[in-house]
Amino acid sequence: MAKITFISPSMNFRRSMGVYAPLMEAAPPIGIARLAAVCEQLGMKAEIIDSYSERLSSERTVERLESAWPDFVGVSCLTPSAVFVEDVLRKIRAAHPKTRIVLGNVHAEVFARDYIESGLADAVVHGEGESTLPALLSAWSDSRQPDSDMPGISFMKDGKFFSTPPAAPISDLDKLPIPSWHLTPYSLYGLLPFVTMAKPAFTVEGSRGCPHHCYFCSLLGTGKPYRKFSAARIVDEFEILINEYGAKQIAFADAMFPLTENQGIEFCELLMARIPDNKKVLWTTETRTDVITDKLAVAMKSAGCGRVLMGIESGADDTLMNINKGLKTDKTRAAVESCRKAGIQSCGFFILGLPGETKVNAEKTVRFARALPLDIAKFNIAIPYPGSRFYNDLDAAGLLRHKRWEDYTCYASKPEQLPWVNPEWDPRELIDFQNKALRRFYFRAGLIFRHLFIIRSVKPWFLIVGGWILLAGVFKEMRKA
Repeated sequence: MAKITFISPSMNFRRSMGVYAPLMEAAPPIGIARLAAVCEQLGMKAEIIDSYSERLSSERTVERLESAWPDFVGVSCLTPSAVFVEDVLRKIRAAHPKTRIVLGNVHAEVFARDYIESGLADAVVHGEGESTLPALLSAWSDSRQPDSDMPGISFMKDGKFFSTPPAAPISDLDKLPIPSWHLTPYSLYGLLPFVTMAKPAFTVEGSRGCPHHCYFCSLLGTGKPYRKFSAARIVDEFEILINEYGAKQIAFADAMFPLTENQGIEFCELLMARIPDNKKVLWTTETRTDVITDKLAVAMKSAGCGRVLMGIESGADDTLMNINKGLKTDKTRAAVESCRKAGIQSCGFFILGLPGETKVNAEKTVRFARALPLDIAKFNIAIPYPGSRFYNDLDAAGLLRHKRWEDYTCYASKPEQLPWVNPEWDPRELIDFQNKALRRFYFRAGLIFRHLFIIRSVKPWFLIVGGWILLAGVFKEMRKA
């Protein structure tokens, strides 16, 4: 029986997250958990090493492989983990040079040629791996090389690099297997501090693809056909996670769910019918502000939704237009108010230093965030992640300051870490503005009272550490003065 080991890579938390590193939790790796399930369906032995959640070094990750060396290794690679991934791949090549290595996810796709021609990987899977990976593994198992008839992969053949046309998007998502969570250390999983409300936490997919084209977005599926799991299938997965794994919180992994009011209400009604006790599990989701209505918010609250995350990005309509967000601030005001009236907690994501944004508009964004009845806000610095049009344009124009992937982080602590800075800003000035934005949002008596005595879903540890980090910034500025 062939064996494949999937690796969910770690990263340099201190370098990438700076003072915020203690707040990071490991989120469930739903992508590789589902790929592992596909391999199990094929009769293969699958294993998952979650280096992220277990905080394994590259050395310890490879040592785990040594106990029963697999025939194939699959690694998910995003930009912040790229340095860790390359270190692991080199160690695997040194220890077992004939092991077949396949990479997937955004960073691997963008730099497929580099990984293949360097010999660090034998193949890169592009797009959805559930249909492509089985064909690739079948070829390798039969001692065959992939060829140009196999869509959605990059590989070397006869000393030449090949990248085949994309595979067709999976049309019937309901046919995909339930992720193999039993292969993961799922008791360790939470979500991000502003998402975690209860543990253990799991993720589900409600859809794939995104019809929108936000300039800064690097997510797989951006601008691709939107396909959805049926409401019945999503609720099936909820029941399995609750009954078999003891899930206390379930978060949608989608870029946005629901896409429409009708889709959201259909799901909520079925969830309430099959799991009438909505205290069994809290669920959270991220969606666009133009989807949330009073009617949908009420339905979501009745079905156990505890928190809605919204990519608000900016408080200035001209900045939103410049990044092709397709939204205006009036929609955001209405959506956050709908959540407040329904009793759902709201979290807003904002980006500072976007292309074309002026300092005046950045200030508008902070004031806008404070004026909204948000419970949580996250202010990111604009980062051109590989896979986005933002990155492509800057790279083509030679405007990137560096390609040190560990420093592609929206919470840089040092000016030299930023890979690009809006010309309006000095790098240090932008980092200081981000820190001030966080303090201006959270250091308000009403919001502090709400978190301590009403919301109470953010763990005391996070409140203490987060508060101390923000206060330390105040003391640092006082010393400068």
